[in-house]
Amino acid sequence: CEPIRFRPIGERKYDEGMAHVKDGKVDFGRPERTARITSFNVAIAIGAGPAWSTRPIDAGQEVRSPPVYFMGMGQFAGVFRPRKPGWSRMAVELRGVATVGQWGYVEEFGDVDEDAQFKNLTWARFLFEPAVAVDVIRRLALAVGGGIGTSWPVNRADGRTGKGFTFIGSPSFDARLRVSDRTAVLLQLRGIFGEKEIAEVIPPEDQGSSDPEQKSYSSYSLVTFVGALLSF
Repeated sequence: CEPIRFRPIGERKYDEGMAHVKDGKVDFGRPERTARITSFNVAIAIGAGPAWSTRPIDAGQEVRSPPVYFMGMGQFAGVFRPRKPGWSRMAVELRGVATVGQWGYVEEFGDVDEDAQFKNLTWARFLFEPAVAVDVIRRLALAVGGGIGTSWPVNRADGRTGKGFTFIGSPSFDARLRVSDRTAVLLQLRGIFGEKEIAEVIPPEDQGSSDPEQKSYSSYSLVTFVGALLSF
């Protein structure tokens, strides 16, 4: 008999296979060999989180709560999943991650804490991030990743932009609740290290000066994102 074409249906995409018919029996062979190794996913999310600074607190100054910044995130990933049963629950992702949102600087006039003012800038980040994802159960997947990249102010003419591009590190943890074979609700926790808080300081002896001294201090952030992930 002529071979029969077939295509498995499951949680991942499959290519068409050929089943041979012999003595009235259909032999599908190893159907997992038709599974596609590569796929892609796209995520869109919004999030917010605090940012802690290494800026020293002078004696007598009030210790403030860290400011909270809001941002949006877009993520595109190439996904590589083994065909071998057992290992097929794991996947390696190579991600490109971009965020746009708020970042801050401080205007300090002298050493009086009450005169300090937080203001926001529009800030962008881009990361390259390898990650590993595991299907814990059919509807739930977990993933961990570690990204490296850069961040910069969108409006570079602002004058409060430090030294421009800053190299950053960003580990992440994802939980994905699958609502269909192609879509999932995404919850992502992302740390960001290596950025600089920008401060403009006018020393007490130069209170009449219009040119404050600009300083930057290392900071780190923890952002929670919620959004949707589409696989194709």
